Amino acid sequence: MSSRMVNMVFTDRRLTGVIDWDTASPGPRSWDLAYLAYRLVPLAHPDNGDAIGSDLSERAGRLRILCNAYGSEQQPARILQVAVRRLHDLAAFAKARADQGQENIRSHVELYQRDAVWITGHADRLSRDAT
Repeated sequence: MSSRMVNMVFTDRRLTGVIDWDTASPGPRSWDLAYLAYRLVPLAHPDNGDAIGSDLSERAGRLRILCNAYGSEQQPARILQVAVRRLHDLAAFAKARADQGQENIRSHVELYQRDAVWITGHADRLSRDAT
């Protein structure tokens, strides 16, 4: 049985594909790691339908594991800062697309902005518990 989660396709609980590269572009590693953390930790408001039920300590632990596994000098606090910037950029991108007629993505604007506010409000705890 296949299922899709956040641009990843799983078959029998194994990752079998990564899809939707339509907005892929060159950029710094921290930009990619921040978005990966946003989607997998997750770094999203708990009321967001994509967020899994976990407390801040669990999320901080996942963020630390992700940063360590990435094998770079990236620190959780830095990734949180980059994630907030990236979410604001994504909100602006989605708004521009929606204003050009792609109304189906207008709801993403508020979602990205809300998640950025949530990260900012919890950044100290997420980075402190991640160390």
